Amino acid sequence: MLLVVDARRGLEREEEELLAYLAALPRPAMVVATKIDKLARNAARAALAAMGARVPIIGFSARTGEGRDRLWRTVSAWVAGPPSR
Repeated sequence: MLLVVDARRGLEREEEELLAYLAALPRPAMVVATKIDKLARNAARAALAAMGARVPIIGFSARTGEGRDRLWRTVSAWVAGPPSR
């Protein structure tokens, strides 16, 4: 499961609840924090850290390509083998 959120906005209550639910399932999950390029480097790090570590988090920018390779490697590994955490 990929949960796509705007890095500038962070996680809202409903998304936190969804992540808690997903953590209980035997399926992989990841947060993809988009628009990371719209934040300064330190602000981007702080925004990602504020989302917590319940599941892996990838900062992603469609404009610059940041995070794209890590995202594709993760999804490819999920598709190639049995889900694991």
